[in-house]
Amino acid sequence: MPLYPDLAHEAFAALASSLPVSERIRQAWLIGLHNIAEGIIDITIRRGLDIRDLSLVAYGAAGPMTLPGLLDVLPLESVIVPPNPGG
Repeated sequence: MPLYPDLAHEAFAALASSLPVSERIRQAWLIGLHNIAEGIIDITIRRGLDIRDLSLVAYGAAGPMTLPGLLDVLPLESVIVPPNPGG
């Protein structure tokens, strides 16, 4: 899938907000992290697990880039990123 950073920047710049564009992008990233965290919390609670005892393993395309940011949002033990997570 091709990426178009210029179009993404234009989209964030067009938002009706007094925040600088870089802060708008950061806030969108945080919303995404919190959505992932909410899903993880829902799954662990449903299974009766304590998230503080768990580590996540990152794999695939965006997992290795995204999951380390969850350490700022969730009380995880750690995030493990293997040397070749997408391979």
